[in-house]
Amino acid sequence: MFWEDIIEFKAWSPEKGEIIYGDLLTPNDGGGGYEISDKRSFMGDVYEVDDNTIEMYSTFLDKNEKKLYTGDKVKFNCQEMFVTIKNGAFGLTCQEINYDRIVYEVLEQTGKHYNGCFRSNFISFFEIAENYGILTNNLDMVEKI
Repeated sequence: MFWEDIIEFKAWSPEKGEIIYGDLLTPNDGGGGYEISDKRSFMGDVYEVDDNTIEMYSTFLDKNEKKLYTGDKVKFNCQEMFVTIKNGAFGLTCQEINYDRIVYEVLEQTGKHYNGCFRSNFISFFEIAENYGILTNNLDMVEKI
């Protein structure tokens, strides 16, 4: 799979009145305002988007196979969290992650001891996948809400 196949953005287009999915473009004149090409190529229709609504596809799917974008609200480990990027990694953030519950779930589901960083407010998707023994980009324990 090539990067151009998985790097995708979404944002609200006031012009079109809906969310646009595709390539994120900046105007050639550098005069501000991002645009998204909804045909996933520079030849497609281009719409100006609200800069405050731009979200990037994390390359991961939730348990219902919905794409997870930065800013999405999800439920993981009985906690509401948000998809984000931290130190170059996609993951989940909330005020404080309940690692006691995660350690218990991993042991119950896999028979293995949790191996992770125990950061108070961020857990990467790779950390989740490794500990739950997931070999694909489908995170069955994460649900978009």
